[in-house]
Parts: sequence; structure tokens; C-alpha cells
Amino acid sequence: MKNYNGLSLNQSDVIANSLSIISVVGTLRATRNYTDIADELIDIVHQYLKEATTNKQPTPLHSPYNGDSSITIGSRLRLARENLGLTEADVARELGIYSDCISDWECGTTEPPASAIIPLANALKCDPLWLLTGNATHQFPATPDHQSRYHHSGPLRSDVSDHASHHEMTPSQA
Repeated sequence: MKNYNGLSLNQSDVIANSLSIISVVGTLRATRNYTDIADELIDIVHQYLKEATTNKQPTPLHSPYNGDSSITIGSRLRLARENLGLTEADVARELGIYSDCISDWECGTTEPPASAIIPLANALKCDPLWLLTGNATHQFPATPDHQSRYHHSGPLRSDVSDHASHHEMTPSQA
């Protein structure tokens, strides 16, 4: 994992580490003897945050899936929706948007905004990362609850069933 002067560049670590250092700076500034050290720490935090945020490429909304770049977020959206037996209107109603938006996303005319990814994943009962990239973050075993939820839609396609229902945590994992 990349780091800056021994500090992790993982996004959540950067935030926690920066807040900790800034808290120490506040304490040091309160004691007049350590203002130079406090100023130095502020410079370090500034450089640390700069390093953590430079050269970051935004995650594309579609990426190759098993070497086939034709599988886009729109394709995965459609697969997940159809496997749940939902219409475009059903998903749109769940998100509070027009069904034309869902159609445009599925056809690739437009892509869903970043703010719609989590609500979409929730409506489609799939992993948000799978929706974005085709790769799931977690693999949870299917429980009877998961199986009965999808019983009405017939057998699931393996490329979707492996990922579409696995983002929810079971009560024992919460």
C-alpha cells in the first residue's frame, strides 16, 4: 500500500490521520512554546493531503468485464433489474426519477450520476461496486432469505446471481 512518510494514503486513513494531527496542532498552539512545531505539523498535513489527492483517476462508470468492454454499467443495470423482475418504471419509482432516465442509462445514452449509484444498487439489491465495475466487494453465502427473495423471478443468470444479492449483511455480520 502506498504511503506518505509512513502515513497510509488510503482515503479513510488520510482523513483520520489528518484529523489526529490537526488536533495535536491545536494543543501545541495552546502552549506558546510549541508554535513552531505546530506550524511544521500543519505543513506536513498540507503535503500529506496534497499527496493523497493528486494523481487520482476517477473511477469510470463502465469498465471491461472478463475482457469484454461491451459490458457497461447500463448492461449490468439491465441484468440486475430483469433478474429481479422489475420494469424500468419500477426502478425509476424507487429512485423518484423518470423512467426515461433508467432507459437512457441502460442504453448507454447517458450514465447515472455518482449520487445515484448507491440508491440504484439498493433498488436492484446488488453490490454498488459490482454495478460500477462488474466486481463485487464481498461474497456472502446465499441464505434462505436471499433465495426466497428471488424465487418469484425464476432462475438467476450466473453472472448476475453471483453478485446481485450479496451486498446485504446478514444479522450476524451487522
